[in-house]
Amino acid sequence: MRLYRIYTENKNRSKVEEIASAWFDAYTILEATGYWKGTREPSLILEFLTDKASTVRVVAQLIKGHNVQEAVLVVSSEVDSELV
Repeated sequence: MRLYRIYTENKNRSKVEEIASAWFDAYTILEATGYWKGTREPSLILEFLTDKASTVRVVAQLIKGHNVQEAVLVVSSEVDSELV
């Protein structure tokens, strides 16, 4: 299981949530401040605990397209996890 994060601009949040919810039953959204090419922008970080890397990439591409962004960042890290 890996933890994936999608970093994106905080615009069209309801559509971002709609896209993520269509592919995943559970995820977390965090609000943040990001910088893109030296310009400050409100950002969202979406977190998914999954083994479906390709699905995370699909969600990232859909968000990027809907928000008309030049790029979104996807990062992943190995985690030891357990649901209790």
